[in-house]
Amino acid sequence: MVVKENQPTLDTAINGLCTSPLPALATDQTVTVTTIAHGRGRLETRTLTRSAALARYLDWPQIGYVLRRTCCRGILTTGDVQEETTYGVTSVPPAAISAAAIEGVWRGRWAIENKVHRVRDGTLAEDAGQVRTGTAPQAMAALRNGRLSLLRGVGWTTIADALRHDGASPLRAIRLLSTTPLALARL
Repeated sequence: MVVKENQPTLDTAINGLCTSPLPALATDQTVTVTTIAHGRGRLETRTLTRSAALARYLDWPQIGYVLRRTCCRGILTTGDVQEETTYGVTSVPPAAISAAAIEGVWRGRWAIENKVHRVRDGTLAEDAGQVRTGTAPQAMAALRNGRLSLLRGVGWTTIADALRHDGASPLRAIRLLSTTPLALARL
């Protein structure tokens, strides 16, 4: 669980624990992993530290360990540097998953934001929609999700391109809607 401002007591406690050094114990199991990625005009260095020692200082049930993740982004075109530190907790025992695997999970949570929410808001203009009463907003969201899944299922990675492609031929879009799951699997 990523700790945000909606848990101010927990956020403050973890922040305080991570910024002030604690006495090292043999059972701390503190591990740090750093990953570096280059893409989209920026260089990102992500450092994740997990510590089982911090968990015993928090008044929160069943914490396996506490996570501190620092992401430093260097914008290559401007030279600007942005740094962000976030915290998290998990009930998974320290021996059950590596720090590198946790970093992968943490990074992977953005896949939903990038592949669904951002596309629904930006490309499909969901926030500009006028449907606001009854169950119609949920129905429209379900239709948008279905449309995204269908387009991704036939191989589109850029939804804007798919919409332009199908917009040029409404008949092609209708044929896509009538595609059966079996035929979709063969595409």
